[in-house]
Amino acid sequence: MVVYIYRNKFLTILLIIFIVFAIAFGCKQQSYCNTARVNEEETPFMDLLKGHDWQHFSGAVVKPEGIWIQGLDRGIVPKIAAPEESWTEDDNKKATDNPPYNLQGPYLRVQGDFIITATISVQSEKSALLYFCGQLPDIYDEWKQEGKAIAIGVKAQQLQLIVHDGKQAIHKSAADIGRVKKVQFHLKKTGDKIEWYVDNIFAGVLRDTNGIFASGKVYFGAAAERGSSFLLHQLMARAANTRSKVTVMDYQLHTVPYFVNTLRTVANLLPRHLYIGAALTAHPLLTDSLYARTAAAQYNIITPENDMKFQFIHPQRHLYAFAEADAVVDFAHRNKIDVQGHTLAWHEAIPAWVHELENNPEEIKKVYTEHISTVVSHYKGKLAAWDVVNEPIRDKNLDRQKGLRESSPWFKALGEQYIDIAFNLAHRIDPAAKLYINEYGVENLVLNDPNNKCNALYQLVKRLLQRRVPVHGIAFQMHEDMGEGHRPVDPEALAYTMKKFTDLGLEVRVSEMDVYLHTDKVTPSLQQKQATYFKEILAVCMNNPNCTGFSTRGFTDRYSSLGWRAAETAAVDYGNGLPFDTDMRPKPVYHALLQQLQHK
Repeated sequence: MVVYIYRNKFLTILLIIFIVFAIAFGCKQQSYCNTARVNEEETPFMDLLKGHDWQHFSGAVVKPEGIWIQGLDRGIVPKIAAPEESWTEDDNKKATDNPPYNLQGPYLRVQGDFIITATISVQSEKSALLYFCGQLPDIYDEWKQEGKAIAIGVKAQQLQLIVHDGKQAIHKSAADIGRVKKVQFHLKKTGDKIEWYVDNIFAGVLRDTNGIFASGKVYFGAAAERGSSFLLHQLMARAANTRSKVTVMDYQLHTVPYFVNTLRTVANLLPRHLYIGAALTAHPLLTDSLYARTAAAQYNIITPENDMKFQFIHPQRHLYAFAEADAVVDFAHRNKIDVQGHTLAWHEAIPAWVHELENNPEEIKKVYTEHISTVVSHYKGKLAAWDVVNEPIRDKNLDRQKGLRESSPWFKALGEQYIDIAFNLAHRIDPAAKLYINEYGVENLVLNDPNNKCNALYQLVKRLLQRRVPVHGIAFQMHEDMGEGHRPVDPEALAYTMKKFTDLGLEVRVSEMDVYLHTDKVTPSLQQKQATYFKEILAVCMNNPNCTGFSTRGFTDRYSSLGWRAAETAAVDYGNGLPFDTDMRPKPVYHALLQQLQHK
């Protein structure tokens, strides 16, 4: 009897062991198991919300229960193909998502494998996404070079997973997760395998062939759909095993020590004050220390290249996103650098919601004046100058509308008065700031020629001055070409043009200079030719007592908008149009500019 009972117990135990192994083997084969463990070796979680900066994150509001993420629906609107075409619904559909990242808050340094856990509460059926980014995108006026990231979230009871592989956004998953208000996500990286879980339930896996987190850093972003929001309750991270390491880092604002014999220090020793500057973008400024140190050492004025433009700073009617532009301004002030604001009124980089109002001139006027008032008030006393109106002159058919761009929603609603309104309003709010018109293709003035773009600008300025509009200066962008079949503007022509504007009592400046070489095979002779031309243009400015500054559009080929245009035909070509190369080493252009400042 005893033997019989013992044998039954023994068989029962064997049966239980067999069932457990069968279930475990089945889960492994199906890559799915309701009790799947997120990690094998326990390591402590680190909280990324408490004690870290989420105040400087566009669209975020810090609350006791977590971080409230508002729907910015911030997109990058492409340039309309034909300059004088009106906005169409098709154009609206082309906008590229531009979610914000918390670049002034916590980020991760990772060695090996890691796990990130996040809990959100959703308020609607609209999308709520969290972004885990290993390589940030490069963002410009009308396009962005995709970074590398994984976005995970929910929309209409569906799991949303988007993989940014550096070239495009790929939707990988849309599993049904049911009607939930609160959901927890886990993202686990093990080797080249990335798994994701929803409420501890395995939801999918992918092989990371593009090295999404190869940089060893993870930045955090979040985006809600237009008209919605969600609450981020929890964000934690830990190493996936004891062989890996995860460190939570907090952004530190760069303060660069004083250097001698840089563009900035030499310019500051000139008999009269001269700005030497560059346009900067927030992403590399906040995450690339070499970029930040070089900018601070070399320049005494900087311009936010994109972050103050309408679609970046005012993505929704009653919602502004100042965080990125504020970061540029804070960096400048920390390093005793002046700032040129850019820009208050432009026909491009305008979000879709503005174009949706184009049939209502009164609403457009209201939006326009509110935008200028809000932005100028926000930066009152913090900026040396503004590019108030950007590119108001059309490229062709200059006999129409006195040469002004009809495609501008501001012109459609207000006519030429949109320019008066912008200058008068900006001056009334911040009378200490110098106010400029910024324009390209106007370096060669031919007076009274109806087909000359600069003449159209010259006549516009004369009308504005007659109406006592407070225009202080003209900024010449100076985007020049020096490739085969291209000839940049003659320095003597620029000198004549600048003098004609300063004779009206205006200041002038070079605002966005770059010189595109149209080739990735740059020879020493071509580099020297380019350097000599930069030096000659700087000399033109220095020889005009009312030329206040010389700036380039960016300063390194690594973050140059020329690179994108070249990439349409050549995958590896950064444009070679700026003073520093892709590794931020000074090129002949840099040395030529330094020599000119030293009068050599």
